[in-house]
Amino acid sequence: MAPVLPSDVIGVCCVHKYRCGHLLWEDDVRLGPFVTWCPNVPMVCHLLTPASNTRMNTPTPLSRQQHRLAKPAATLVAVAFATMLGLSSCGSSSGTASDASVPAPQVVREPLGQATPANAPGQTLYLQEVTIPAHTKLGTHLHEGTQVARVRSGVLTYNIVSGVAVVTRAGGVVENFTGPLVITLKPGDAITETEQLTHFGANDGDIPVVITLAALLRDGAPLATPQK
Repeated sequence: MAPVLPSDVIGVCCVHKYRCGHLLWEDDVRLGPFVTWCPNVPMVCHLLTPASNTRMNTPTPLSRQQHRLAKPAATLVAVAFATMLGLSSCGSSSGTASDASVPAPQVVREPLGQATPANAPGQTLYLQEVTIPAHTKLGTHLHEGTQVARVRSGVLTYNIVSGVAVVTRAGGVVENFTGPLVITLKPGDAITETEQLTHFGANDGDIPVVITLAALLRDGAPLATPQK
């Protein structure tokens, strides 16, 4: 038989194995619409079972007076728990701050071949595959020689700072672009870059951009020479 409960009882503790039957009063420390603290097990956050729907076949609940005596300790625990939640929330909401410690995806260069052509003294020939992660922007640079690059997958946003870029579209159409200008290179498009072309690429999409390139550069020159 269900007990007769005081009118200001709003529910009874009922969560997992801690079904202690503690009465939840209107002035209990509340952590949400259906969550409170129970002094019987003060380190456990309890769910509420509405008092009108509860049959207490669990240990005898605390009386109103016992509850008042136990409540300060429960309140302290609740405040501590709420503070902990606040700190945790601050930590997670500043995800950008915590994420800052995680290295950003890096551009990957995979060497496919390298040679020093006899008919190009003082020059080194490179064959590489370059993968640019999603939402990654390269620094402004130029190549100390001539480079031909073809987009295999993804869409490359190509920013011409100064100079002329020669683009051969996938269908065979050749176009010349003079900077400053932003163009788009899609799979099958190829671009010829000279030493006078200052530029940078960016992957504004959600999938990596993969490029195959051949570069004939001055001996000892970096694969990309940074520019301001």
